[in-house]
Amino acid sequence: MNRSHTMTHRTRPIRIALPPLSDQAVVDILEFLHNAVACFESRYFHQLHRYYANRSKREMCQPDPPPSDDDVPF
Repeated sequence: MNRSHTMTHRTRPIRIALPPLSDQAVVDILEFLHNAVACFESRYFHQLHRYYANRSKREMCQPDPPPSDDDVPF
């Protein structure tokens, strides 16, 4: 399976109904999420780096599209 076809960039926010929480619960959950992301980035660092490096190379190598007649500079 070619994983490059399965990776997509999601731009829409995830809509989740969040309940009211105590200040301590909010801090505990945030610390958990930060730790989870840190562990994820540590585990998959090389793959993340490779993906963004390849993406950057593709974007740098593509020429700018010709200007459209509809593009008004001001």
